[in-house]
Amino acid sequence: MPIKKRWKVFFINFYSFLSLILLLVPFPKSNVMSPDYGFYLLKGGSYSHQSVLPWRSFNQEIEINLNITEGKITLQILDKKAYSDWLKNSSLGFQSSNIPYYHYFQLVNITELNTKILLDPPFQEMVAILYIAEEDSTFYANIKLNYMTYYSNYGFFFIVIVIIMISYYFYKRYIY
Repeated sequence: MPIKKRWKVFFINFYSFLSLILLLVPFPKSNVMSPDYGFYLLKGGSYSHQSVLPWRSFNQEIEINLNITEGKITLQILDKKAYSDWLKNSSLGFQSSNIPYYHYFQLVNITELNTKILLDPPFQEMVAILYIAEEDSTFYANIKLNYMTYYSNYGFFFIVIVIIMISYYFYKRYIY
């Protein structure tokens, strides 16, 4: 086998192995939803953080560190549908509808919080963390989202490269 064909076979095997690893082995990933800086909310006001989750993610965990220096707040964790229903209910200046929304997790009247919350079953597409002020509040939030995910897009990309290389290899070997 000439040297050129050995390199072609090597690259075909290498990219095949790489694509299988990317498709079948999960990798840990972290996403900082809010850096550690202060917020001020008036009574009845709200603020939210959203994060988009990959379609093949699992072992989702939220680390929440809240330090409320003044006032009390309510914390809610919502999925995409509940968050959109909450937005419809709290529309400012428009006719407010009373669509019920179901939160995944809620803590009422908190003044300090350091916890990890495991999202089981895992959320699809989006997670939102909502702060609602029970009274005029000042607080600092540091929220981190940890999960395991597959790098499927890269795996499919390398599979396409392998298919092109195999086609070219057989074309040169048998047809040309």
